[in-house]
Amino acid sequence: MQSKPPQPTKEWVEKTKKRIVAALGTGGLSGWQEDFLADILHQLQKHGDQKPLSDRQQWRLIEALEAAGV
Repeated sequence: MQSKPPQPTKEWVEKTKKRIVAALGTGGLSGWQEDFLADILHQLQKHGDQKPLSDRQQWRLIEALEAAGV
């Protein structure tokens, strides 16, 4: 069983936004992953650490970032 992802902090949000932008620039993601990352980036830009991602969103985010190699 996977452990629960960490709750976002302001530092985590800023670092994650940079990683998402880098991942979107790799060209190595599926269309679904690109759309998902763009949606998460928008959510983080709008809400920061005030609206935490669900556990499922966090795991999908980790998977997409790893797939992009960032």
